[in-house]
Amino acid sequence: MLPAAALNSTLPQPPTHLQMPKAAEMVFTIGGAVPLVIVLLIALRHLRAGRPLLLCCLFGGLAAALFEPFVDVLGMVYLTEHGSIHTFTLLGRTMPLFVPVIYPWYIGGFAYLTARALQRGVTRRQFLGLWAVFVLTNFALEAPGLLTGVYTYYGKQPFNLWGHPMWWGAANAFTAIAGGAAVFGFTKLFPAGGWATVGVIPLIFIAEGLSNAGTGFPMYAVLHDNRGWGWEYPAALLTVGLIVYCVWLIGTVAQRVAPAQDSGTRQRSADGSSSSRSFSSETQASASSVSASR
Repeated sequence: MLPAAALNSTLPQPPTHLQMPKAAEMVFTIGGAVPLVIVLLIALRHLRAGRPLLLCCLFGGLAAALFEPFVDVLGMVYLTEHGSIHTFTLLGRTMPLFVPVIYPWYIGGFAYLTARALQRGVTRRQFLGLWAVFVLTNFALEAPGLLTGVYTYYGKQPFNLWGHPMWWGAANAFTAIAGGAAVFGFTKLFPAGGWATVGVIPLIFIAEGLSNAGTGFPMYAVLHDNRGWGWEYPAALLTVGLIVYCVWLIGTVAQRVAPAQDSGTRQRSADGSSSSRSFSSETQASASSVSASR
């Protein structure tokens, strides 16, 4: 068995010598802050109307940012530290400001959208489509940062498009889906909302950790076991396969418990909106309903 020092010397190391491009960091941070401000204003408007769910989801997304150093180390991504605007440090990784700026609306906001879609009722196909939209959003969000050197993936990353491994986009999108499914379940247990709604904050935090650890395990294992490409590509396919399976499973359950759209008594959900108490095993929600929830 190799000693830890010898093992570490054989593994790809993060490019800690990189210097943060200040202009690119500022543009990337401001670009991430614009959606946050918009969603925060909407959340405050909801709060004034007695609907605290969105605001709690944003706080849950902020808490989930604490997992970023862990997935960075395991998944081999390095957020440039030298010259960056520092926030917090865990596992020896210092997070730039854009991490706690983006996490609330991407993880928390998208978790809210997922929960609202589940409340209104979605088909399995629509739910898979929602995840696909989150994946594409992740690619669009990360491309500017990767192309300008704000951060970089390292090691033997398979399916690496313009420096963005595809399995990472699938995993990032799934964390929001997992969080949203947890939030939906919470709103069913506490339909009246109120102060109980703060309970979604730790749920989103936990969903971030569980979803990454469970589906990302194949890639984390081979990246840190210094395997060759013959292992990396199958591991990436397995990770994406686990993610698709989980999304498919949640979507299947959602389709079978979708609220009836045309009848049934109504009840007040945790975000103050109405949802049906009657359920149908194969109800299909319209695409316009999903759009309205977003």
